[in-house]
Amino acid sequence: MRHLSTLSNAKDEEIISGLKSFVDEYKIWIDEKKKKLTEENSLNDEQNKLLSKQLLACENDFNRLIRNINLLKNDSKAIAAFRIMNTAMFMQLHHSILKKSKEETLKTQLTEEYYKEVRTDYK
Repeated sequence: MRHLSTLSNAKDEEIISGLKSFVDEYKIWIDEKKKKLTEENSLNDEQNKLLSKQLLACENDFNRLIRNINLLKNDSKAIAAFRIMNTAMFMQLHHSILKKSKEETLKTQLTEEYYKEVRTDYK
């Protein structure tokens, strides 16, 4: 998540490319599931309709994700907002983990530099 944030040195183009690759893998997964469904003989009509409906929802999600990636690619304010949102989510996640582990770090000043360097393996 930090990689998608303003705390990362990644360029916007790298982030968009990574998101596109992720979504492309999702499409491959959807297509594989659709192929399996057409080959499946043990399902009754109701089960087949339900799974087809779920895969259609996945296809709709894929199309929405592609539209949103294109928005990020073509709108500098959108990618800036996306990165700020990921910064906030990363910071909140990190605070939650620190609080659960009762780390003393929460009592110190948590600066931007702190978040840039913080470990993210949480082990």
